[in-house]
Amino acid sequence: MNNTYFGGVEVFKLIPQRPPIVQISSIDITSELTATSTLLVTDDNYFVFDGVMYEPGLVEHIAQSAAAYAGYESFINNEEPHLGYIGEIKKCSFWGLPSINDEITTNLEVVSKFENISLIKAQSFIDGKLIVECQMKIFIKM
Repeated sequence: MNNTYFGGVEVFKLIPQRPPIVQISSIDITSELTATSTLLVTDDNYFVFDGVMYEPGLVEHIAQSAAAYAGYESFINNEEPHLGYIGEIKKCSFWGLPSINDEITTNLEVVSKFENISLIKAQSFIDGKLIVECQMKIFIKM
């Protein structure tokens, strides 16, 4: 697993999760409101069964992508990443599931933010094909 974001900073400095539950390989903070993350699906992934990653793994990947995005702010302020919680998931649709060696690319957009609560929109792709999209309300514990 690559575990870096665009500046060479380890993903582990941006999220509180640790193996075997880590579901993000890299993140690129593209603006104040957007980011793109990746995950290479491996056979030892916690959410892979019979060569396929199932829906809970995709949801966790999106949540950890949002956590890494939020963790970037902690990182630049020389703080440890804060714990985050999924407050709500809605408008979630699945059109495919990744297999071993697939790379998931997820685009995040912060739709709204109030204090430590963010509403994000996420779309995940494999080779340009949309496999999942959803909205998540994320609560970051300060």
